[in-house]
Amino acid sequence: MLYLILILASIGLFAAFLGLTVLEARSGTRVLASQRTKLDKIIAQYTFIAKHVDWGAFVKSALQSAFERVIHDVAQVSLICVRFLERQLTGLIRTLRTRRPNMLAPKPSRTPMLVQMSRFVRRRLRILGKKLEHDEF
Repeated sequence: MLYLILILASIGLFAAFLGLTVLEARSGTRVLASQRTKLDKIIAQYTFIAKHVDWGAFVKSALQSAFERVIHDVAQVSLICVRFLERQLTGLIRTLRTRRPNMLAPKPSRTPMLVQMSRFVRRRLRILGKKLEHDEF
């Protein structure tokens, strides 16, 4: 279907060209003459440039600048990654250097709540007049 559309479009454009040529030959004037003259000058300039440009040097220069840009971007991304890792490792070292309680040390046998409860019980028993052994509480 695409080929059919392209063939019909090219046949239509060719028929329009022939019709325009016949119309200009009969009337003796050009259709849209000023715009076509300007377009002819622009096309002549671009044709002159295209013929006289050193395409090898141009392609080499374009590829070199593109390669330099890619290398620059890769270096910048790698620098960002290194800085990120540096921050992470610095934070890790900071947490490792801070003083922490010794996790392997034995836990105290008496918790603060137990100590308070023992004092409370001793006071109550003293008030009641009973004597306790030191190791009971």
